[in-house]
Amino acid sequence: MAWLIDHLSQFNSPVVFCHNDLQEGNVLQSNENVLQVIDFEYGCFAERGLDLGNHMCELLIDNQFPKAPYFRLDFDRTPSREQRLQFARAYLGEQNNDAEVELLEREVYSFMLASHLQWVIWGVLQAFTPQVETNHFDYIQYAFERWRAYQLHKTTLAL
Repeated sequence: MAWLIDHLSQFNSPVVFCHNDLQEGNVLQSNENVLQVIDFEYGCFAERGLDLGNHMCELLIDNQFPKAPYFRLDFDRTPSREQRLQFARAYLGEQNNDAEVELLEREVYSFMLASHLQWVIWGVLQAFTPQVETNHFDYIQYAFERWRAYQLHKTTLAL
């Protein structure tokens, strides 16, 4: 944890309002192609990199998988560096220079680690929290898979 905090502090990621769960089930598209973000129960002020990194992590996860454990991580869906740069460029807008785009891409890629770790903790806590509805989602398996994702992702960072 100390290493992660030290690593992420180099980015001075601004604190903004974050959704913290921007995955396919929380974005609706109307017939007019208007996107609507919903489901803000995890929303709070946090580092921008955490929310953007979490969004990148969510691209790996099929949260609608129909069989146990009712999710699937597919590391082949990890956004490429070029896709992350394109995302950073779109996020920052055209007035920003290449250095700023590169820095945001590295920030987002690094904060993906924090996202994985956050969802590891969430999965463990959910596994020991009584569920209101019948839910067969395997929270411990989810925590384990996100821990595995954390470990794999950490090896890809240019430290």
